[in-house]
Amino acid sequence: MNKVFLAISALLAACAAPAVAQEKLRDEFLAGTSNDCPGCDLSGLNLTYRDLSEADLAGANLSKSRLHRAVMARADLAGANLAGANLNLADLRFADLSAADLSGALLYKADLSAANLTEATMAGSKVQHAQLARATMTGIVWTGADATGAYLAGADLTGANLSDLYAPDADFRQTGLAGADLSDSTLFAANFTGADLTGATVERADLRQSKLNNTTFVDAVVKDAKFARAWTEGADFSNVDVGSANGLSIRSR
Repeated sequence: MNKVFLAISALLAACAAPAVAQEKLRDEFLAGTSNDCPGCDLSGLNLTYRDLSEADLAGANLSKSRLHRAVMARADLAGANLAGANLNLADLRFADLSAADLSGALLYKADLSAANLTEATMAGSKVQHAQLARATMTGIVWTGADATGAYLAGADLTGANLSDLYAPDADFRQTGLAGADLSDSTLFAANFTGADLTGATVERADLRQSKLNNTTFVDAVVKDAKFARAWTEGADFSNVDVGSANGLSIRSR
């Protein structure tokens, strides 16, 4: 009987150990003695101006947290929940945000240069004038978001879902957008110079007055897209039904 009791006690202690360890991590994080808290519930916290450089917050719940002007350069936020978080003016350079949930997050003028956003979700986010140069954003879901004036030069958005994206005046120079979905997006006066949109879907997108110089549209779907007054010098529309678009005037390469 005693052996059974001891066995049960040992099993319960083993089950409780991870929870105790997690609570200890959270207490240390809240006290500021540690910046590492992977998998912790940090939702709704006020972390404004907190220096979380190189912190391990993988899988943490930071939903609706306030991270205004927080420094999170090179932080591990892979799989983290940042839905509805305030990351305005945050420093997220080189951060790992792969598979993270940033739905509805506020990222006004945030710096995500060279960040890893592979397979992340940014649906409905507010990313006006944010820096995303050279960011890895393959397979990202960035639908219904506001990216007015965002800077994405050199970013990799291969296979990304950018449908219904509002990004007038955004800078997409030299970006990789092969196979991306930009249908119904507002890209008025955006700069796509040198970008690769091979096989991309831009149906019903608004590309009026955009810069498409030396842009590759090979095999792209452009039905009902608006191209009036767009700059197309050197653009490659091979194997594209240009007649299905509105206002598309192609200048010779």
